[in-house]
Amino acid sequence: MTLARPNRSSHRARTHWGRIGGLALAGWLALATASAAVPEPQPPEVRIVEPLNGSTHPTGDIRIRAEASDSDGYVYRVDFLVDLETLAIDQMAPFQTTWDDAPHGRYALKAIAYDNSGRRRVSDPVHIQVGEDHIDQLRRGPYLQLATPTSMTVRWRTDWFTPGIVRYRQASATDWFTVTNHVPSIDHEVRLDGLMPDTVYDYEIATPSRVLANGAKLNFKTSPTNSPATRIWVIGDSGTADENARKVFTSYLNYGASRRTDVWLMLGDNAYEIGTDDQYQVSVFDFYGELLSQAVLWPTIGNHDIGLAGPGDLPFLDIFTLPTQGEAGGLPSGTERYHSFDYGNIHFVCLDSQTSDRTPGGAMLTWLDEDLAATTKDWVIAYWHHPPYTKGTHDSDLESQLIEMRENALPILERHGTDLVLCGHSHVYERSFLLNGHYGFSMSLTESMVLDASSGRLDHGNPYRKPAGGLGARQGCVYAVCGCSGQGGYFEFGLHPAMFTHYAGFGSMVIDVKGLILDARFLNEANQVMDGFSIVKEGNPTEPSLTIRRTEDPLQLRISWPTSEYLYDVEALDPLDPSWEMNQVTNEVTTFGREHGVLVPCLPEARWFRLHRRASGGAGSDLTM
Repeated sequence: MTLARPNRSSHRARTHWGRIGGLALAGWLALATASAAVPEPQPPEVRIVEPLNGSTHPTGDIRIRAEASDSDGYVYRVDFLVDLETLAIDQMAPFQTTWDDAPHGRYALKAIAYDNSGRRRVSDPVHIQVGEDHIDQLRRGPYLQLATPTSMTVRWRTDWFTPGIVRYRQASATDWFTVTNHVPSIDHEVRLDGLMPDTVYDYEIATPSRVLANGAKLNFKTSPTNSPATRIWVIGDSGTADENARKVFTSYLNYGASRRTDVWLMLGDNAYEIGTDDQYQVSVFDFYGELLSQAVLWPTIGNHDIGLAGPGDLPFLDIFTLPTQGEAGGLPSGTERYHSFDYGNIHFVCLDSQTSDRTPGGAMLTWLDEDLAATTKDWVIAYWHHPPYTKGTHDSDLESQLIEMRENALPILERHGTDLVLCGHSHVYERSFLLNGHYGFSMSLTESMVLDASSGRLDHGNPYRKPAGGLGARQGCVYAVCGCSGQGGYFEFGLHPAMFTHYAGFGSMVIDVKGLILDARFLNEANQVMDGFSIVKEGNPTEPSLTIRRTEDPLQLRISWPTSEYLYDVEALDPLDPSWEMNQVTNEVTTFGREHGVLVPCLPEARWFRLHRRASGGAGSDLTM
């Protein structure tokens, strides 16, 4: 698109801050930062007030006017954009320009305001139509979001306000079903309900006047309710939209050409440099288009995903539809910033290490503790941006976000038996031993914290082994850094003591889960597997432990134990019983997450409890408390 030069005859570019030299401004900013009394600068506000959103204009000159203000300073500049191109820059209120000889077409107008503190904000887009007789065009997508066993959300963007239509059918069927959102929109979101689990569907998207996208490549598969083989693709710091990211993507497509991607994780820094909507268009939607139409993307927030205005105004939250009420499994988090979802026998937990409270007792970690306690799945995989262990382009001994996630989140994750943690941020690949209890700085790692110092390679006969069921608490977790799916490079860097191996370069992770076996590989940009490890869940190498807890009712206790492949009964010894026999507790056994429990009266006399494995479960032992 070629933009005409703006008409400046009636409104010259002016400035009332030009006498502040760069040195003086830098010194002022440094002083403001150093002073504890100075509050954090707030970004400006800006909106386009002319022309109106959704308006139609004849070809010719169009005046564009913005209102901009700043609560703790002043706005010194407003840039006017047409789609992705800068039309004009104005440096004095009233902020306005004229678009000379605007050509026939549909356009998104935006304004970016800059204030004296160095903050900036982009306005909501104003969509205008120049001329008549336009055909609806697809600008983004389709892309898949928020999958469950019985539903799928389809999103896309058009160049004008129109109702959104999705037609779908089972892949083997002939009859199509139709869901229509009758509210005219630019950004479309249609949820398909009443679907069959673990089933492939064809679909197409349309407006009332035309089909926007269809064909053999538009299909999806709903989440399963059983435990099928699951393929997971993991990329971190991928949002460069350059040749390195292209090679990583192509390498994965070639590696798994015959295999559907079931779960796709993005580990943050998904769109450089600051995660604006326009940057997401280039780095994600224009880049991974075909895969987005077939595989559900589950991203997390990185430090380069916070947009122009900071943590309170994230384009990320508008672009993606993520669970807040436990719609896809797990407990409601109330926010898209962190959440969980289930796929088959895997429970995924997405945390926000960038914009949410990372302190113990805060909302995110309180929810994490409750969510993990409630899951019944065989596997727990957690992911976020800032890694707890790294010596790559970042150092987990030095940066607060990395330290706080290690100190505060890891004890909760390990207490609930988390199996694998995936992070980005450091532009390398690093992979740990099977670890438990390492929450300090790198040199505090002790031999007892490394539960298995082997390679974890299944083909070498020494995969990492963990008990199945609810017995995985503190039985080890593997931590992987994969922040090199776009960013990266070849250079030397140190090996963190917690890590078994590390690589510089570019690549992604491919994870396959089949029943109680997890196989993970690091695939470089040349389609070479540079690292691999496996975790195998086994029967009961250890017996479950018995826990006695007080309840909210002072007259009751809860006796609980982890789920396992064997069945157990609770038995109690009453010290007032002269026979000193253990008697079975016949109260109802309830299950919450991966824990069984039974309520018993709280008596003044001391009592002994034990678990007794049922004979049908095989020979076993008694465990006394």
